[in-house]
Amino acid sequence: MITNSVNDIRDIYGFEIKDDQVVLPKIKFDKCVYERLEAFNSDEVAEEAADLGWTIYGVFQLVMGECDREDYDANPIGDASMFEPSKEFKHWLDMHYMWGPLMIMQALIYGNYELKEENRK
Repeated sequence: MITNSVNDIRDIYGFEIKDDQVVLPKIKFDKCVYERLEAFNSDEVAEEAADLGWTIYGVFQLVMGECDREDYDANPIGDASMFEPSKEFKHWLDMHYMWGPLMIMQALIYGNYELKEENRK
């Protein structure tokens, strides 16, 4: 659990300045988190969400599994089969309870995330 917190903090606060440019840390997510972000935050979905009036906080609630079904059904975006968070995603949130939501919000705002190496095929 301590290792998770140390790595999470590095992912959130690891901004650097190189050649007068801000360089964002790349957040490496487990497959369950990465797929959930991609289901509701791909370029196509982000454009669709903006057209339908979704706010960044609304998409955040959707990714976190805190969005009301009625609100979602009124203006569905992304992959509807992903509406309910998986057990793996919930477990990841439990393991990253302090920094996980902030990591997800940062990923939504900046798009600075990728799939962890051990999850790539």
